[in-house]
This record gives sequence, structure tokens and C-alpha cells, in this order.
Amino acid sequence: MMSETAISKTVNLDAKNLLSRLLASENIEVRHDAKAPTACFDVEARVLILPMWENMGDRMYDMFIGHEVSHALFTPAGETSLLDALRVVSGVSHEGKAWHAAKMLLNVVEDARIERLIQRKFPGLVRDFREGYAEIIARDFFGLGDEHPNDRGFVDRLNIHFKAGAHYTIDFDSAEQPFLERIEDAESWDEVVEISRDLYQFLIDNDETQPEQEQPQEAGEGESGEGDEGEGDTGMPSGDEDGPMGNPVGAGGLGTEEETEGDDESTSGAGTGDSDEESEESSSAAGGEDSGESMEDDTDDGESAEGETKNAPASGSDDGENGSEAEGEVPDTGSTQEAMDRSAQGLVNTEASEVVYGNAPKANLKNMIKDYSEVIEDFAPLMTDAWNIQHVNHAFAAWTTKSKRVAGAMAKRFDLKKAADVAKRTMIAKTGVIDPVRMVNYKWSEDIFRKNNILPQGKSHAVTVFLDWSGSMDDIIADTLEQAMLLAAFCKRAGIPFELFAFSNGGRSYDDASVWDYRDGDFECNNFRLLNLMSTRARGKDWDRLTKCCLGLIASKRSNSSGWSGVTPGGYGLGGTPLDECIIAAKTVLKTIQQKTGVQVMNCFFMTDGGTSSSPLSRPNVRNGASADSWDARAILRGAGNKQWTADPDAGWRGNTTETLTVQRNAMIRTAKIEKTVRNMMERVAECVALDALT
Repeated sequence: MMSETAISKTVNLDAKNLLSRLLASENIEVRHDAKAPTACFDVEARVLILPMWENMGDRMYDMFIGHEVSHALFTPAGETSLLDALRVVSGVSHEGKAWHAAKMLLNVVEDARIERLIQRKFPGLVRDFREGYAEIIARDFFGLGDEHPNDRGFVDRLNIHFKAGAHYTIDFDSAEQPFLERIEDAESWDEVVEISRDLYQFLIDNDETQPEQEQPQEAGEGESGEGDEGEGDTGMPSGDEDGPMGNPVGAGGLGTEEETEGDDESTSGAGTGDSDEESEESSSAAGGEDSGESMEDDTDDGESAEGETKNAPASGSDDGENGSEAEGEVPDTGSTQEAMDRSAQGLVNTEASEVVYGNAPKANLKNMIKDYSEVIEDFAPLMTDAWNIQHVNHAFAAWTTKSKRVAGAMAKRFDLKKAADVAKRTMIAKTGVIDPVRMVNYKWSEDIFRKNNILPQGKSHAVTVFLDWSGSMDDIIADTLEQAMLLAAFCKRAGIPFELFAFSNGGRSYDDASVWDYRDGDFECNNFRLLNLMSTRARGKDWDRLTKCCLGLIASKRSNSSGWSGVTPGGYGLGGTPLDECIIAAKTVLKTIQQKTGVQVMNCFFMTDGGTSSSPLSRPNVRNGASADSWDARAILRGAGNKQWTADPDAGWRGNTTETLTVQRNAMIRTAKIEKTVRNMMERVAECVALDALT
């Protein structure tokens, strides 16, 4: 049995997220929270929060997810419906032992309904539930020990029958059988409440009640506190002790922070509408009159439907403040449900790595980018020196000759590939109009009609290159920049919009708040800058000046520069490698370029020799949100359509943050890492552009 449900140490969260969305038939957001003691569902935000479960088989994990999603689908939302149901089932309008018992019965009956409905909707879950409960039985989550379920009370037998009936044969007498049939046929929440109410009274009528236990009040407890294990200050179980299979989360069951606050308000005494109504009910009960119309009315004056006096008020009532009615006898709801909840709580890994969810911030390009016109202005003072003018003009003449030859060859190859692709995809269609020239061949050929050549409509492209302007690139930065300039010359000749940005965190830059336009929930990023070293937007003399600026930078980075040390203005020195921040900003950059140029396809390349020096996904902080306390925190980047990408801290010092961001931008970004040599890289880049020009 255990071999089929082998305990998994690691869980593919992406797969579980996808399963949750498929089961919900909705693109809900799924969050895995290491601090969440139980699963819950935010109905308004459509967010399913799951604890970090561990040491369970894959089938059991899927069963838990199916159970919680079914609550989200079929259990009424909000706490009002649950509180009303507790009042109806117990016949008591305040919290206490009666509500605890009513909640257990509602859980048992509602679990049976929602598990049946989700398995009926998705038959593939039947095996997950069967094998999941087999693992639960093997690990004695029900707390049966060596006992057989038939030795337990009615509620325990009901609970095990509907959860693990495939593994046990449970006996029921003729009086109990109608409840099985009603639960099996239940389709709505109203039916669940009605069955639970009848079951509550049935247990009392058949003397299946909880024994009275006197327990001393612990020091520091309030007047309404109970000494029972697993109960909070109100006499009800605290939310932290509701297991993932025992809390109707879709209904906003007792166990979430929002619901607990609502319950506190409903039992706070004077000052609320509920308290006033309860006071009126208590006043009428003090008169000693009983309408006798229903069991609910019977509980108002402390007498049962048969006229028998019930027990004294439980300590959980607010007797003395609002004169609430007595709870009376409380049915025995068994122990298997609570045992399973406690066992499921043991599966929650409270020491799991922290999970932080966030969005990618939007870059403020005005403060982040130094436009090519500003680059020309920065170099202008250095170009007035006669020595620099002489050498930069000499370098420009040599560069012009080389670029025409290389860029011309690249453009020729590009045109050939484009023409070949056009010829391959050209379609010939007959028009139905007779061709006078071919008409003379009608005796031996039916091909006498005119034809049209249908040419495919190519897509317009733009190329953007992000160049790593870091110290680790020092020995190859000159060659890399030269190759990028050749690509710029090719794009200019082929009429393809081109932008070259050097990214670095060196030199002067704005503060984080100015570089990024943060919204609540965005990952906080470090600041950096983008130097627009080449651009096809530069025309005429501006293009020549920009080329000379880059040639000056190349000469300053080469040791064999024939005596000329080149020119490097302040702020253009090499710095760190903010690769991850650059990838995040690239989305805004590419979107802006696409809007201005009107192209259909953006081709983006990152020319870098290594990993990022910093990352917003490493020990992440979220603007006005959660912050990671440790380096092993797991960051999950949210995207459009509730897509998620996980940065795994176990993949290395910074995990797979760069890979995560690259995949997140995969529809628009293609990375091109370079090694020590970049001699032929731009030719390969040109081939990629050519092959992709008509796709």
C-alpha cells in the first residue's frame, strides 16, 4: 500500500497550482504559505491559500487540494451562512459547546457532500481519494488504533464511511440508515444544515451525549473560556486547530482570521445588534412560555420538545450579560474528525522556507535611460582636443570601411534567406478567368486560366541588445561592443529599428524610488542605469558622432591602442551586473520601443558573461508587503493571468533567479550569453533575425 503512495519529500508547486486551477474551472491564484496553519479560500480575491504540507504521498496531496477546491466551489461563501447554520443546528444563538458539536456535525456532513460532488465532476479524482485515504488509514490519522470503526459511535462511523468507505465495511442499524441515504442524496448547503440539525437531535434522543466534566478555570482565562483541549477563549476550537479536511473554508468556516473577528463581534455583549436580539430572546425565555412549534423554539426557554428540562448553561455562555439561553445537552460527535484534523496539522511544515509572492515593478525609463543624445553631449567636451580628434577620425575611417564590408555581407545573406522563404511560401491560385495566351492549348490542357501569385505578408521586426557593462567583462568588452556596433550597422542598412543599451550599477544613478514606479505588491529592486550607446534613431551626423563615442570607449578598453588611450567620460566606467533588474526593466523598454516604432516582433538579446550580482528574487522584499527573513526564502513572481514563476533558492547562491525572469519574459526575450570570444556571434544573430523575419 505504502509503495503505491510513496511519501514525497519535494512537491512541484507549479503542478499543484495548475491542478487547483483546473479543478476550480477558474483561473484562481494559488499561494503556498509557510505560515498558514490551514487551507483557506479568499472568495472576493479568488485566492486559494495552501499550507506547506510535507511527508505525504502525491495522491494524498492531490486529495487535499481536491477537497479544498471543492469547498471553494460548493460551500457558501462568507461567515454569515456558517453562523446561521450553527444556530439552526444547535438551537443556541451563542458560542459554546453546542456550537462546537454543531460544527463537527456540519463538517462531517458537508465533507461527505463536497467530496462526492468534486469526484463526480472530475472522475479522475476518485483514485486520488481512494489511495489518499488508504494512506491516512495506514498512518492512523483517524486515531482508531486497533479498533474497528464498528466499535465507535454513530458520528465516527458516518465520518469513516463517507471518507474511507472503500476500505471498511461499516454497519448501521435501521434507525441510522435514513441519515446515510439523506447524506448520499444531499446536493445543497441547505440540505446539509437540515440533516445536521436532525442528526444533532437524533444523537440527544438516543443518549449519545457528551459526559459532563468539571474542569477548573485556568489562570488568565476570560469568563467565557473553556478548559477543554483545543478550545479558545470563546469555548470554540481555535482556527489553528482546524485541519485541512475539517474546516469548510469556502464557507468562511471558523478558522480564519476574518471569521474569528466576526465571531468575537457576535458575542461581544452590549453594543451590537445581535446582542440586542439575543437579549430580547432571553427576556422572552425568562417568562417561561414555550411555543412548542419547533425544536429551535424549545431551546429558547431551556426545555426540550418533550418537555424535559435540559442541563444548566455551559460555561461558554454569556449568562449574566445578556441572559442567553441554556445550551442543554450536547451530543457526542465522536473523535475521528478531530483526530484527523490534528494529524493533518502535523503534516504542515512550519519550518519550511518562506514563500514570498510579488509582481515585477515597472521601470521609470525617464530616470533609468541615458538617451543617445545625452551620450553625445557627455563625449562632446572630450572630442575638442586635437589629439583625440585625430585618433577618433582615424578610427572612424577604418571602422566605416569595415562596417560597410561586414554589414553588406550580412545584409546580402539576410536578403537571400528572406527571398528564399518568400518563394517557398508563395501560393499560386487560379482566378477563373480564361487566359487568351493559354486558350489555344484547350485541346490537350485544361490549364487555360489566369493565375495569381499570393505572397506571404512578412512581419516587421526590431532588435534590442542589452550589453553587460560590468567589471568582469573588462577583457572582452571592447570586442563585444564592436560586434554590437556591427549589428547596429547591419540593422541600419536593412531598415530594422535597433537599440543598444549598456546596463550597469556603476556611476551616478537615481535612487530606487525614482528608477522604479512601485505599486503595492511589487518586488523591490536595486537601482541601475541604461546607457543608450547605439540607436538607429540617430540620423546623419548624430549617427557618426555616436559611432565615434563608441570607438572612443573601445580604444579606452584595449591595451594595444597604438598610443591612444581613448575617451571615457565620468559615469561610463564598468560596475556590477544588475542582470535581473535589467531583465525586469526590459519589459517596459521593449514595450515602449514597440509602441514608438509600430513593429510586430521584438527581438531582444542579452550579451553577458555571467550571473547577476543582485536580484529582487534573492531574499525578496515586497513593497508594502511581506519581506523575507532568510536567504533560503522562495520568491514567486506573479504574471498576467495568475501565472507564476518560482525562483528556487536551492539552485545556488542566488538560485535560478535569472532563469526565472528569462522564462517570465520568454514571449519577448531571447537570451544570448557570450563566452570569451564574440567573433562570429553577430553573424549568428543576423541569421536568427533573418530566419525569424517572416515567422
